[in-house]
Amino acid sequence: MERQLTHGAAGASSTIESWARHWEAAAVSEFLSAYHSAIAASPSLLPGRETARELLGAYVTEKALYELMYELNNRPNWIRIPIEGILAL
Repeated sequence: MERQLTHGAAGASSTIESWARHWEAAAVSEFLSAYHSAIAASPSLLPGRETARELLGAYVTEKALYELMYELNNRPNWIRIPIEGILAL
């Protein structure tokens, strides 16, 4: 683990955000891999690659917008988090 965690709030925030991005990418990859493995017995249930990409993109966008609305209604000081996610899409 990086030593930046002990160098103040700015360094800790940067390090934590970096780890969070890596964790997110790994979690998404593992989920999609497990999903494809589980559904492999019935490949007709899987959409084509491009359609699957579009559906996943629509779902992720909808989820990000839901999170933005949640933060606006419950923790307005936290809206930076879902806004950054939306912009990253």
